[in-house]
Amino acid sequence: SVSEQLKLAPNPVHDVLSLTAKNLNVESLEIFDLSGKLVLRSNTSFSDQQNLDVTSLKSGSYVLVAQTKWGKGSTSFVKL
Repeated sequence: SVSEQLKLAPNPVHDVLSLTAKNLNVESLEIFDLSGKLVLRSNTSFSDQQNLDVTSLKSGSYVLVAQTKWGKGSTSFVKL
């Protein structure tokens, strides 16, 4: 599945989250807090690795959703 191919590091994260999505052709990324509120969106397309600046996020748990041409995938992370 798409979710199984998404890898985040480091987790937990302080400032920059590195997302690896080998051969997934990610079209956009969205980050939601646990209440379901959209807190960050990136429309930058990439097919291998992307760094995300998450310094603006408050400490807590989040869900990252990646939209690919094969559908959506999600994974969670903790912001310190």
